[in-house]
Amino acid sequence: MEIEEVKKHIFISCPFDLLYEKYLNTMLENRLNPEIGLNAGVLDRYTAKQFNNVSKLLKENGLKCTVHAPFSDLPLGASEKNVRSAIVSRIKKSLDFAQNFNAKSVVIHTGYEEFSHDWLGERWINNLIESLRKIISYAGISGTKINIENVFEYNPEIHKKIFENIREENLGFCLDIGHTKVFSKTELIVWLKELKGRLCQLHLHDNMGKKDDHLPVGKGILNFDELFQFLYVEKISPIITLETRGAQEVFISITAIEKLLSRFPIIIKKIH
Repeated sequence: MEIEEVKKHIFISCPFDLLYEKYLNTMLENRLNPEIGLNAGVLDRYTAKQFNNVSKLLKENGLKCTVHAPFSDLPLGASEKNVRSAIVSRIKKSLDFAQNFNAKSVVIHTGYEEFSHDWLGERWINNLIESLRKIISYAGISGTKINIENVFEYNPEIHKKIFENIREENLGFCLDIGHTKVFSKTELIVWLKELKGRLCQLHLHDNMGKKDDHLPVGKGILNFDELFQFLYVEKISPIITLETRGAQEVFISITAIEKLLSRFPIIIKKIH
């Protein structure tokens, strides 16, 4: 698959503030589909008119998008009911944003941190599932796809419990390969095997195994061959998002993805 063809099938992570203030013309000129990050405060700092203008430009230029919902300090299993309610409302506002942009998916985090929440055990997990049911129900009205990303979870067990309890088709798994290396205590292949039935999206970036560097694909130590070979053998075609920092680094990652797809010709999700 040629580079220009690869670009048609992938998304590039870009927070809305950077997209609006710096990179929008670059994305349009290079025909890059954004994954729009609603990082802390974005939903409050910009007006509906500003959001609508960006949505209109993307649509006029034939570009699609995905959305990454806010995640900082938003644990969906929070002990306090009123806090959970506020967090769910925040995610719902992200879903309204996504509907306006005709987003192909919305990525969310559980907010689980082993060192903070492990002692709460099943209570935290039950709260998480209760929050997710409300979010999935709201998303179902517009048909929006929700994909839950792995972040600080040590293993796939929490995600497995989520999918055992919530079987709606608009809920899937977003595998962040970098997080499996630096935060997880479980090998990548285990994540893949345990959650392959719900794997709908990938967040791709590289690191050196110590911290969440978000290096270009191929510039760290992560085993992308293992990932793409698994996808090829299992005939899984997820949405692909590149989470590389910096414009030049994005194109390094796109070139790396093109080479991987030439060796493991998975049928990547068509987004147009």
